[in-house]
Amino acid sequence: MLFWFNLLCIAGLLASLLFILRHKTSLARRIGHGLLQTLIWGLVWALAHPPALLPTAAGGETIRLNSEDGAAALSDLTPAELHRLGTLELDGDGLRRDLLRDMPPVRLHPDQHSQTEAWSLQWPHNLTLGGPLELTITRTQGGAAPIRFTLEDPFGNSVDNATLSAETSQITLRDRPKLVGQWEYRIHIDPETTASGTPPSARSEILPVSVHTTRRPTVLLWLARPGFESAALSRWLRQSGSPTQVVTRLAPDMLRRQTFNDQEPVEGNLLGADSPFDLLILDSRLWPQLSAQDRQRLGAIAEEKSLLWLLHADTGKAFFDYAATVNMQLDESAALEAAYRPPGYSSESEIPSLQVAGVQPAATAATDSRVTAGEHVIYWARTRPRQSLGFVFFLNSYRWQTAGFDSEFSRLWADIFSVQLRWQGGEAPIALQQSLPRENERLTLCSTGFSTESAPAVRASINDASTSSALPAAAAGISAAGNCYNYWPTGSGWYQVGDGDFSFYVFPRQSWAEWQTHLRRKDTAQMAAARLGPVDSSQDTARGDALPRYWIALLLLLLMAGTWLRERGTLR
Repeated sequence: MLFWFNLLCIAGLLASLLFILRHKTSLARRIGHGLLQTLIWGLVWALAHPPALLPTAAGGETIRLNSEDGAAALSDLTPAELHRLGTLELDGDGLRRDLLRDMPPVRLHPDQHSQTEAWSLQWPHNLTLGGPLELTITRTQGGAAPIRFTLEDPFGNSVDNATLSAETSQITLRDRPKLVGQWEYRIHIDPETTASGTPPSARSEILPVSVHTTRRPTVLLWLARPGFESAALSRWLRQSGSPTQVVTRLAPDMLRRQTFNDQEPVEGNLLGADSPFDLLILDSRLWPQLSAQDRQRLGAIAEEKSLLWLLHADTGKAFFDYAATVNMQLDESAALEAAYRPPGYSSESEIPSLQVAGVQPAATAATDSRVTAGEHVIYWARTRPRQSLGFVFFLNSYRWQTAGFDSEFSRLWADIFSVQLRWQGGEAPIALQQSLPRENERLTLCSTGFSTESAPAVRASINDASTSSALPAAAAGISAAGNCYNYWPTGSGWYQVGDGDFSFYVFPRQSWAEWQTHLRRKDTAQMAAARLGPVDSSQDTARGDALPRYWIALLLLLLMAGTWLRERGTLR
């Protein structure tokens, strides 16, 4: 828009000067008229671009704060002083995210020369029983003095150790929890003796881990006819330990029923409201054989459980119509072979290609889950609250088993099942926004399962959680993870959300000082560059305040009025 305005001002000025040049009068008068028109059009342009000619207001001053007492210093400023604050220069390692988020939009200048020791930590806070615990510690700033880390399990046994040094800036400590529960590992930190001979100060920090049991889903595999692919999938389900029932149509009035892993056979309606299955895998060629009542039940199954379709090239038009009614339109395409390698596959051995059925998604949403082989989709699912529906587009993954790629076959189907059962149990995932939640500080929980009407109760995990009072909460808007709420825990320890399985640990305020340093520096740098914008070196930071537009408009009006009074004789 400003481009066209600038172009209009230039065109108006040129037209005025051309008219003056053609006007038959003395040279001095033409020069005077030209200067006057140039000034008038310059003022018109200045209405959109007010020049910074006034001295900077006293409120644009710079305040210098040390990160250690930054919170207290800012809290002492009055609202008027905060409003006038122009630039905030930080000495040290930055400020906490909460303080950065709540401060006025001032320009931040982080300290680029601080060499305080800083580490980043990464580990899975929630594990399934038998899963590996891996803590990765990375030195992001500081000296090169060696530091020895020892991982101690909740029973006081040392299970792993490693040394962080100038040559090794990243280490990983490992263990495999053997019991279900909320456990507190210990990390013993032992700096080596310095050159000055000062004895090192050893300490320990808490590493919380929540271990859950592995819930195996109950699976129904219902096939229109036997085949190599269905046989391989049945064998894999039997080996996985999941309670499974496989129903195969051998003839118009002949069904073969098989059950594995202590699953009781279901003789009645497999799609009934009382069916015990968590995941129902159906052959798309079953569609003509389903009754009208069964077809109506499919919508409820996708809402209450999880529904996965195995597609084939001879899928009928009626099935395409069904897919359109659930807003997951399918299109016919050419059947072909597609090369696919599972994530993490590094072997040089060539995995057999997958045969893709002559069906592909018509369009996918950004939030949908997809697995692609080149340009072709081999799995497509829409998993969210009140919907878990997926389509498998490949036909011959059994060739992976016959070619000796059993682990890759298992990984492919395990990944598909993981997506399909993402909402298993009807509980939406809960995301804790803070990497290091601390006592007496705000923390934010988000989930698509949270109601917009009231916040879920969060209580300290004690022997009788019902006797502890819920933390104060406040709505925090909506993010990509769902509805969000803020909480203020008053003490360290484990906390539980509602009556579900999700729990989290709140650290004491002085825990993991080096990790806190890393987070403060990272958050401050992000806030300085993103929210408040990077410093533009091309602009003169010493410029003053812009002229008010009404001053410019008044001057423009006076010049135009003077021009009219001067030229009115000519106009007559």
